[in-house]
Amino acid sequence: MLRTENGEELYERNDITPELLNEITVHMMDRGTISGKNRTYVNEFMTMDIETTTYSRSTDPVAFTYSIAVYFDNKAFIFRYWKDYNWFIDELKKGLLLHKYYRLVCYVHNLPYEFQFMRDYMTIEEVFAVQPRKVVKCLSNSIEYRCSYKLTNMGLARFTESIPNLKHGKLSGDEFDYSKLRTPSTILSPRELDYIYNDVAGLHEALDFTIKNDEYNLGTIPLTSTGFVRNELRYAMKSNPKNRKDFLDTQLDQYTYGLLRTARRGGNTHCNPLYSCMELPDVTSMDMSSAYPAVMVECKFPMTKFLPIAPRRLTDFETYVDAYACILDLTFTNISVKTLSTIPYIAKAHCTGFPKNDTDYFRSDNGRVLAASTLSMVCTDIDYKIIKETYDFDIVECRMCYISEYKYLPNELRKTILRQYKDKTTLKDKDPYLYMKQKNKFNANFGCMLTDICQDEVVYHPNNNTPFTYERLTTYTEQLEKYYSNKNSFLSYQHGVWVTAHCRARLQKAINLLQYDMIYCDTDSVKFFDTSVNRLIFNELNDEIKREIAECGFDCSVEYKGKVYTLGLWEPDGDYKFFKSMGAKKYAYITAKDYDCDKDKIKCGKKIDCSECKFNCNGKCDWKKFQITVAGLSKSVAKEYMYDLAHGDAEAFMDIFSEETLIDSKHSGRTTALYNDYEKVRVLKIKETGETITVGSNMVIEDTTYQFGLTEDYKHLLTNINEGVIW
Repeated sequence: MLRTENGEELYERNDITPELLNEITVHMMDRGTISGKNRTYVNEFMTMDIETTTYSRSTDPVAFTYSIAVYFDNKAFIFRYWKDYNWFIDELKKGLLLHKYYRLVCYVHNLPYEFQFMRDYMTIEEVFAVQPRKVVKCLSNSIEYRCSYKLTNMGLARFTESIPNLKHGKLSGDEFDYSKLRTPSTILSPRELDYIYNDVAGLHEALDFTIKNDEYNLGTIPLTSTGFVRNELRYAMKSNPKNRKDFLDTQLDQYTYGLLRTARRGGNTHCNPLYSCMELPDVTSMDMSSAYPAVMVECKFPMTKFLPIAPRRLTDFETYVDAYACILDLTFTNISVKTLSTIPYIAKAHCTGFPKNDTDYFRSDNGRVLAASTLSMVCTDIDYKIIKETYDFDIVECRMCYISEYKYLPNELRKTILRQYKDKTTLKDKDPYLYMKQKNKFNANFGCMLTDICQDEVVYHPNNNTPFTYERLTTYTEQLEKYYSNKNSFLSYQHGVWVTAHCRARLQKAINLLQYDMIYCDTDSVKFFDTSVNRLIFNELNDEIKREIAECGFDCSVEYKGKVYTLGLWEPDGDYKFFKSMGAKKYAYITAKDYDCDKDKIKCGKKIDCSECKFNCNGKCDWKKFQITVAGLSKSVAKEYMYDLAHGDAEAFMDIFSEETLIDSKHSGRTTALYNDYEKVRVLKIKETGETITVGSNMVIEDTTYQFGLTEDYKHLLTNINEGVIW
């Protein structure tokens, strides 16, 4: 038996006696069973976690497992080989009399990773994956493996931190050198065993608390985090039978669903090219409070069945745009943006037709349409109004128009959202766990509404170099019929499409009013030059939102500790001494505010005393003051690297954030995944130790560099702007 540095015990293969197995079996049987859908579960679950080593070779790196740890029945087990783990599972299966319809649940935090390593060592009977390799659940030898990351939508460290009085939190990986070569024969130190033990024991504690606190069981708990809020919304909607009738009355057919999927678009995120790659002083930011839930409560949505407009009336489609919720299939001729200050609205990725001839022209700004001789797209009436306001065009042809009446979403749904908003606002200082729980539910509302109804199924192929493929096993018509006939279905896809459209419209109003002072936008926020006139703009915008709130039939405000919080209003989000962007999701800034050094309040993660920290600048915290946001780049590690290069100088830091700057692999926080898919288990000789081990399919995760850069088209545009020519 192994012991951790903290004195915890881990059973090895040789420690597992018939007496111990019998003891476990008795304990598990005494817990009883739980009924699930068409199956029964043992009323206890396992947690499992593997540790792997990457072995670099001259041609291709390979990874293998050196530890498989499990925890259940207040006991931890560690196996160094998959054959030993499989033996243990076989013994559990025999003792508990498990079979396909009587299962033991095993939670794995990030199951897709473990699945890639374990799939060649066991027979996989069922696989549910949302995308190729994104496994949510699978069955093997009567063990139902579930992904706890999908359940919580949090990393293990954050999840365990959110649980009150948790005994075994995830330990920091700073001391655990993951690059060290470890094999199944490597003797693990007591400190290394601490990491292994805490990962499985802490996950078990956290999940056990979550299941019991949320009044679920292993048969009823959802597979994903959105399932919690979907259950809550479903319960509210079922309280009024009219909601089911309206849901069926507005059901989509294959054609309208296809149009809506084409019209679907996310948030508006872009940098004004007039200011791209420029270090700008005196910038401020405003954002909308909970933008998506706000429009779900305060705005109107298509609430009747979509009906087509007769072809002879399509020339008058704008009449319908002014009165109805519309799905439009449009073609523009000689379209061009009126001014760059609007942030070009049309995304190239959402267009369905482009110029085809050499004599035609097309100009774009980092994926946004500036001008085109012809352009086709499917959009909502909200999108068309924004396009008409911000673009000039000679002709617009409407090939198809479907209309629906605007009304508010059901009161039961809106009341639930407002209750979640109240809980999120008032629980932060009272109960950290309940606050995190309600916050996650509140933020997941939109995700429930824009879930695709029709999807090709992800099919798993064992012992194959291409283990996952998309296959259309049923037609979209059959999938739609199945969705609407299911008594548990209650959310209309079209409402999700309009949530993002309403949010883009609110954002666009701010963009239009800020004009040339507008610098950067991202879904629910804008960054602009800080002037008193510009700040007054948001008083005007908030007054308009308050008028919408007054008309929506609900009070969207919460008073807490003498302060009133109103859902959807524009709020200050920080002032910047310097701000610089190189495109969407790529910016850096120095805050105007100074922060006192307090690592507990700032949560910088630094273990040293503040007085010894390099980010301590005369008692003020540069860790909080210097910020960088780049998609795919670690905010903390890369920022520290750039801060060191700049020697703590703000202007030098901003200069380093520029094209061609290379962040090396140790400091980028960026990784690449290499999948090694084998048809059968292979043999690998480890030169350093001389041992021979078996290697199945695996995944190699390697650190990689990140270089700030611009596309050639974007650089060409910026050069032209500097020279006074756009197109």
